[in-house]
Amino acid sequence: MTGKRLSSRAQDIVSNFIEYFALEKENGGPLISLNGTERRVADALGVTRRTVSKIKHEKNDSASFPVRQNHDPIGKHRNQKTCLSLHICVMLTL
Repeated sequence: MTGKRLSSRAQDIVSNFIEYFALEKENGGPLISLNGTERRVADALGVTRRTVSKIKHEKNDSASFPVRQNHDPIGKHRNQKTCLSLHICVMLTL
C-alpha cells in the first residue's frame, strides 16, 4: 500500500493497535492470554471476534486452493476494514 492514504476506518484500526500495545506495555505483558489469539487480535483491532474468526476461516479455506501468480486475494476485498484485518491476520500467522 505504499503511497496510498488509508481510509479513516483503516486509520482507526491502526490507532487501536497502537493503543492496545501501549496498554500491554504498561501492563508489563499481554492483557489476554497468548493462547487466545483470535480474542487478542479482535481486541487489538477493535473488531469482533466473529470478524477475526471469519477472516481466519476464509484464509484457511482459500489456502487449500492453488493461487494464480499475480493474484492478490486481499486486494479484492471492497471493505478496507476487512482488507486491513486480513493483512494483519496474515502477518500474525507467519
